[in-house]
Amino acid sequence: MNRWSVAFLSLLSLPALAEDHFLTIGGGGSPQNNQVSLERNVVYFRRTIADCGLAAAPHSVYFASGNEKVRDLQFDQANVDPPRANLLVARLWDVEDDLYHHYRPHDLDNLSGPATRASIQSWFATTGARLADGDRLFIYFTGHGGAGPRQAPKNTTMELWMDGVMSVKEFTALLDRLNRRVQVVLIMVQCHAGGFGGVLFPGGDAGPVLAEQLRCGFFATPSDRLAAGCTSDTQEADYKDYTTYFFAALSGHTRTGQQLAPPDYDHDGRVSMAEAHAYVELTSDTIDLPVCTSDVLLRQFSKTKDDRLTGLVITADFDGLLNRATPDRRAVLEGLAHQLGLEANADKVAAARTMADSIDRQRRQLEGPQRRGGGGRGGNRDRPVERDVLRDQIRARVLARWPEMSNAYHPEAVAALTKDADEIVRTIESHPAFKRWDELVKLAGDREDQSFELERKWIKCQRFMYTAETVALEANLDRFATKLVQERYKAVRAAENASFGKPPAK
Repeated sequence: MNRWSVAFLSLLSLPALAEDHFLTIGGGGSPQNNQVSLERNVVYFRRTIADCGLAAAPHSVYFASGNEKVRDLQFDQANVDPPRANLLVARLWDVEDDLYHHYRPHDLDNLSGPATRASIQSWFATTGARLADGDRLFIYFTGHGGAGPRQAPKNTTMELWMDGVMSVKEFTALLDRLNRRVQVVLIMVQCHAGGFGGVLFPGGDAGPVLAEQLRCGFFATPSDRLAAGCTSDTQEADYKDYTTYFFAALSGHTRTGQQLAPPDYDHDGRVSMAEAHAYVELTSDTIDLPVCTSDVLLRQFSKTKDDRLTGLVITADFDGLLNRATPDRRAVLEGLAHQLGLEANADKVAAARTMADSIDRQRRQLEGPQRRGGGGRGGNRDRPVERDVLRDQIRARVLARWPEMSNAYHPEAVAALTKDADEIVRTIESHPAFKRWDELVKLAGDREDQSFELERKWIKCQRFMYTAETVALEANLDRFATKLVQERYKAVRAAENASFGKPPAK
């Protein structure tokens, strides 16, 4: 028996969980990228831990600048608009969004330090090194993430405070320092978070061998997609990211304190983390396509199409798919089928695919009219957007009167926005192209909103098809994977189905 086999079998004989530990890493890489929602996510996570009976559990929090009192947090002030001259000039130079942002120090207390590489490495070298057999470590990351390089697209990243990024491979190397009998649970809500499902494998690289340590995780979105959230809006009731739904399901309370009926899909009297993840898939009305580690493992070792396959495939037999689904996945399939109006279709997966393709065509059509000539086939497709042509004409008039405006930091440009504000507004709004340009700016915003609404429905189709594929992959795993991989899959699923503290009161 090889070393991996011995290590894995020893994991299966672990005693009851000894203690839960928490490590939170949050914030953006700079004040301009550290939105107030990230701060509120940390507050919500702390409250969730307490609601689940784990208030006394060890919890280290590293956020943005740490205990240094600097204006590291970005927020927007409701009902506070910039002067008209500043707004029009900023819009002409495509920097309008920045006008609405304000900055203050974060108001988190009891921090362990800043969210830097040195802080995280120090935690693993000290606190992490003291974790004992059977302990469970929860790592929550609420911040920004980046795509992996072309040669390693799943080696995605998480952004650190003024310290670059940490990749899946670098992060996995830190996890490798832990006692191999410590269970690790990841909750990561950044863009491209799904790449961190690679912690299942040595070095973070997906392959035929699994890491010795038992790890599971829940991610807002796959390695190749952006995630919802990260807003400067101070109205927490408007937050719709993965954190919002996942923690509400676990704690039984929404961000704003309302009680939530526990999504106990298997009716065992508790809400598991897998059920909380399913609740996100069902309830979240965002662009997120949530994934978890068992999804990653199945897509590495199982198949739904193969010449030798006699097992479950994604066909018109939707009832057969439901019969093989676990309660959480069955709830997702049935719930999304209802939301998408697929009940009358015998082959619901094919119907969802057709719907997704139709939505995708509608989104492409929305983009076309923004280009002069309709954006159809041929030369028109590469011609400048009419809105940009008109903008350049208005901008030229402004520069003719205030040439220093070519550099926003020129003293004369700064002074003009104060002493010549009314004249600047008249110069812009009296231009013959202004009315049409203003209409096109608003039209572009409307089209963007329409495209976003379509994408939210498109992603519901993707979630439905993804879950259906997952059910088929699980059913077929024993036909393609070794016994050890099958046992590890069961262990990962058991970890995902574990409780997060005590179940919320019903």
